[in-house]
Amino acid sequence: MRRFNAAGAAWIVAAGLVCCQGLGGCEAVLGTGSLSERAPGDGGGQDGTTGGDGSSSGADAGLGPEAGAGCNPGAQRCLGNAVELCGVDHSWGTPLSCTTQTCVGGQCQGVCAPNQRECDDAGPNLESCDSTGQWSGAPCLQPTPTCTAGSCTCDGVSCGESCCATNGDAGCCTGNCPVAHNNGLSLANSAFYDCVAAGTYNLQLAMDACAAFLGSSSGCQAGACEGSDGGISGNLVVCAYGSDCVCWQYAGQNAGLVHDPHASSPSNCICPASQEDPTYQ
Repeated sequence: MRRFNAAGAAWIVAAGLVCCQGLGGCEAVLGTGSLSERAPGDGGGQDGTTGGDGSSSGADAGLGPEAGAGCNPGAQRCLGNAVELCGVDHSWGTPLSCTTQTCVGGQCQGVCAPNQRECDDAGPNLESCDSTGQWSGAPCLQPTPTCTAGSCTCDGVSCGESCCATNGDAGCCTGNCPVAHNNGLSLANSAFYDCVAAGTYNLQLAMDACAAFLGSSSGCQAGACEGSDGGISGNLVVCAYGSDCVCWQYAGQNAGLVHDPHASSPSNCICPASQEDPTYQ
């Protein structure tokens, strides 16, 4: 009986080991637990099965594509004006600049880069790069009518809403550009600017014409021409005394004419007398 019992005990233990592996828990066989206390599949194994807590413990467990860094390999996107490519590790690679093109939909395209600007040689137009990488032109208008180095500028002096080609010493005329004139002597310094309207003859215009000739108005003097009776007539002039004694007439029948006697004596200052004298304007 004793030998039988010992052998029986050994068999039971051996059977218990078999049960340990086959039933998912030694305690159920050895009396330390019951089968009813464990749900089927609660035990973890070495074959990659999932335990009761839902964790993966086998060698086959790993990260799928959905567990990457958020991009699909081969995908492209724009980062500023550069292209990013998604690698096999599901992460974005180093951005590659489009340089002289524009990044659109993850690709470099077009013929220019964002914010790039240039001047159109065919006219005063400013060319700007649009969002598709193509040039788009627009004219440069007042008060910046000239395109220079990719910007609309005023090459002269701004007077109100106008850009003046030059203003000489006249400055702006109540927000408008000064008027260009010529003293009629066909010299390098004959051009001058003031605020007298074109076609108007007055004391100011005659004084400015004289100042352009002398370089200042200090030698310019207003006067009147003598009439046939020796009296002062209505022919009013401004003469450049101390020089060639040139006279610009601004009132009377010869208004708008200039006479140059090519003489430096004040006694030789002669009023314009005929249409053979040149005009100033």
